[in-house]
Amino acid sequence: MKNLFAIIITLFFCLSLYSGNNDYSGVKGGLNFANLVTENGAFNSATKLTIGSFTKYKSKSSISTQGEGYISFKGATDITFICAEIDFLGRYDFKMDLPFNPYILAGPYLGFNLRGTADGIELTDDKFIDYGGVVSFGIKFDKFSFEYRYSRGFSDIFKDYIPINHSVNSLLISYRYVKKNQFY
Repeated sequence: MKNLFAIIITLFFCLSLYSGNNDYSGVKGGLNFANLVTENGAFNSATKLTIGSFTKYKSKSSISTQGEGYISFKGATDITFICAEIDFLGRYDFKMDLPFNPYILAGPYLGFNLRGTADGIELTDDKFIDYGGVVSFGIKFDKFSFEYRYSRGFSDIFKDYIPINHSVNSLLISYRYVKKNQFY
């Protein structure tokens, strides 16, 4: 039931991104270089996938906000978590006379673990809410963007065991839908 609730919340958030007072919306996807971090070090990292949507909200300056929603695969070599994630980010666009414009994003995320497996065995006590921070750097072209993103979880994944947190480096590509009569 928690899984269904988390998926519904994430879908409603993603759909709400496309309405209202926004500059543009789009889709993002890419690779997660995911890891689990403990006080004593880290597990072996693993390459996983992520896919989601985003909306940049209107602003008259270079500073704006951006909301994002993802279904993200996290974990380590033999451990996989499927998470629904919602990001609330501040955005700064560097205005330049170039064919591309760099930008930075930073802010918190809230994640809901939907499913977890370790060595192919489903984890039964893995339903948790994750929260953390995101820092990202991207380059925006006309309708496409390329982005490097780092996110770090602040909550313990397994509360009854040793403290373990998510640490994820991501390479993303995004496609944005430009609204009609918009020349930005």
